[in-house]
Amino acid sequence: MRFTLNLMNIVPKMGDEYDTEIQDIDSTNELAWEIVKMLLRGELEFEVDEDGFLALDVPDWLLEEYGYPPEEGRS
Repeated sequence: MRFTLNLMNIVPKMGDEYDTEIQDIDSTNELAWEIVKMLLRGELEFEVDEDGFLALDVPDWLLEEYGYPPEEGRS
């Protein structure tokens, strides 16, 4: 039996170590769509960490394009 999950149900709610969610960076979900498209094109990889969480390494340039400050400016 095949089980599926729509990535647009989880990507906007994914959070970083600062408790910022993708939807906090861009409430229009355009950033989330960009991330999903990059996954589909094989430009981003995902992993399941040792705690069972889905993890994505989203490039800083993409986050900055949507107004998220560079890593040194985050707190």
